Amino acid sequence: MIKYRYIMFLLLLLSFCANSENYFHKISDDVKIEYQQDGLVKIYSTDNDQQNLYFSLKLDSLSSGKKQSDLDVPLSVSQVGDSVVYNWNSSISEQWELIDNIVVRKLTIKKKPNFNTKSNNLTIHSFFKTDLGYIAAGMSYPYTFSRDIMDHESLNNLRIDETSYYIIDANCKQLIVDKDFDYKNHKLDYNLDTKNIKYPITLTQEIKINFNDPLDFSWLKYDREVAVNDNNLIISEHYQNSVKVYEKKNNEWHYLQTLLPETLNGMDFKGVFGSKLALSGNTLAITFYDDKENFVYIFKKSMDLWEQQTKISSPDPNYLPYFNSFGNSIDLFEDKLVIADLNVPVGNKPRKNIYYKNDKNWDSEGAVYIFKETNNVWRHTDTISPERFNIGFGKSVAVDNDLLIIGGGHTSRNDNEGYYGKLYIYQFENDKWQKETVINITDLVKKYAYYDSSFATSIDVSNNTIVVGYPLSNFNGTRGSSNNKFRDNLFNIESNKEQYGQVYVFKKKGNKWKKQARIQAPKPLQLDYFGSSVKIANNTIIIGAPGDSNQSPGINSDNDNCQLPSSGAVYVYEKKWTGWRQSAYIKSNNPDKLEQLGSQIDSDGKTIIVNSNDIHIFNKTDESWKKVKHIKTLPFKRSK
Repeated sequence: MIKYRYIMFLLLLLSFCANSENYFHKISDDVKIEYQQDGLVKIYSTDNDQQNLYFSLKLDSLSSGKKQSDLDVPLSVSQVGDSVVYNWNSSISEQWELIDNIVVRKLTIKKKPNFNTKSNNLTIHSFFKTDLGYIAAGMSYPYTFSRDIMDHESLNNLRIDETSYYIIDANCKQLIVDKDFDYKNHKLDYNLDTKNIKYPITLTQEIKINFNDPLDFSWLKYDREVAVNDNNLIISEHYQNSVKVYEKKNNEWHYLQTLLPETLNGMDFKGVFGSKLALSGNTLAITFYDDKENFVYIFKKSMDLWEQQTKISSPDPNYLPYFNSFGNSIDLFEDKLVIADLNVPVGNKPRKNIYYKNDKNWDSEGAVYIFKETNNVWRHTDTISPERFNIGFGKSVAVDNDLLIIGGGHTSRNDNEGYYGKLYIYQFENDKWQKETVINITDLVKKYAYYDSSFATSIDVSNNTIVVGYPLSNFNGTRGSSNNKFRDNLFNIESNKEQYGQVYVFKKKGNKWKKQARIQAPKPLQLDYFGSSVKIANNTIIIGAPGDSNQSPGINSDNDNCQLPSSGAVYVYEKKWTGWRQSAYIKSNNPDKLEQLGSQIDSDGKTIIVNSNDIHIFNKTDESWKKVKHIKTLPFKRSK
C-alpha cells in the first residue's frame, strides 16, 4: 500500500511537471516575473548585459518547535487574470498578484497545522535568493536590492523594494511577527505566536519593482498632488507633466484648463512638472525639476484663466541642482511663498553629493527660502538654515499669516542617538523670521526603543494650531522606525511591523506651544501610515492613512475587516468643546488593493480632495461629508 502511494505520488509529480508551464508577466521591456512550477517566484532583468540579475522567493516549510512540515512542490498552480495561485496542500495556498509594478504575495493558512505539539509558535520558512546587493531606500519602501557602483549609480535596470508585510487572522487581529533573515543561507523566516487567534491567517507581502533610469518618471503616475480652495481645484499629473485646473460653478466642478511647462532651450521637455503644489487665493505655485534645473512656477488667475506670472530659481549662488531639491516642499499664503531645498550644506559650504555620509566633514543640510510678492514681483527676503546635525531641514513646510513651521530631523555621528524628527516654529516679528521653539519627538516620547525620523513628515498650520503627522510610530507612540544599521538588520528591524501612525496637535497658549491632542485611528492596524498626509482648515483636521486595509466602501462604513492591503482611508476630525472628535471615515466607493487613498489630500474646510488611483472630491453637509465628484485619470494597462 505504501509502495503504491509512493508510485502514485511520483506519477502525479511527473504529470504536473510535464503538463504545466511556467507563468510569465512582463513588468517592463527589461524586467520579467516568472512563477515557476516548484513554487519559486523569480523577478529578473532580461537586459542583454544583465541576464543573471534576479530576486527569488519561495515558500519552503512550516515548523513548530522541532516539528516541521516540508513543502517541496505545490499540488497545483493556476492563473486567473493577473493572479497566480499555488495550492501547497488542502490548507495552505499562496496567491501572487501583479498590480502595475507591485507584486502582492498573499499566503493563507486555513487551519492550524498538525504538529502533535502543544507549542503555539509557528514559523513560516521561505527560501530567498538574489545576486543583487542592497542599499537603504526610504520611508515607504524600507528595503532596496540594487547592484551599485560608486556614488550609488545603478549598473542595471532592476531594483526591488520590499514595501511592507503583515499577518492577520480571521478576526483582523494583527499578529506579532519576528522576521529572521539569513542572507548567507538564503533563509527568510516569519515567526509568530498563534495562541488565541482564529484561523485562517494570512501573510500579505508587497514587493515594489523600481526602475533605475534617472529619466524614467513613470513611477510617479499615481503620485499626484492636489490643492483646493473656494472655487479652484488643482490636480497635478506628474507622468503627463501637466497640471489640470477645475472651477466650481453652480456648486459643481468643471474642467477649466491644463497648465503646461514652457519648452526649455528649444528642446523637448524632460523632467517632472507638478511634483508639489501650493495654492492661495488666485495664486498657484508649481514645482519643476530635472537633472539640470529646478524651478517653482507661479501662475495667476486673471479673469477666467490661469497664466504664468514668473518662475523662481534658487537664490543660492552655489546652487547645484539635484532633481527635486529646490522645491522639495513648498507652501503659499497670500503674498508669502516658502520653498525648501534639502540639498544645501550648512554654512553655504561648497556643495557635494551630501545625500551620503562619505567624509569626516559631513554636515547637516537643508535651507528654507522665503519670497514675498510686491507690485507683482516676487523677491527673496529671507533664508532660514538649520543648526549643525539637523538633517532634512525643510522636508515639510507650512505658512499661515506670520507663522512658519518647518519639518526636519536630528542626526549625529553617534549611532546610538540615531536620527529623529523635529518641528521648528518661527514667528515673523520686527521685520524678520525669529525662531520661537523647537519640538523634538524625544520631547513627546519618553519611553522608546528607537528614535523616529517620520515625525513632521507631514505638517499644516492654521489659526495658531499646528498639526503634525507621525506615520511610522507604533501603537503607543513609543517606537517608530530605526534608520540605523540597515545592512546589519535588513530583515530584522523590530519596529518595521508596528507602523500604525498618529497625529499630534499643538496650540499656542500665551507665549508657549502646548500639546493639545494625540490622535490615533479608532481601530489602528500596522502599516496604516496614519498621518502620512494632514490638513487643518476651519476647525477641521483631515488625516490620510494610505495603508488602511479595510474593504468596506463609502463614508462611515464599518471598519471591521482587513482584506484590501493599502486600499487607504481618510479620517476627518472636528473641534468640539471637549476636544477633537472624529466626524467621518472615508473610503472609496469601490476600494481596491494598493489604491492608497489619502496619500495626498487637501481641504479648505468645505471641500476635501483626495488622491488615489483616481481623484475623489467630498463636500461638507449638515451631518457629515458627501462625495460629489469622481475624476477619472488616464487608464494604465497592467503589466502582463
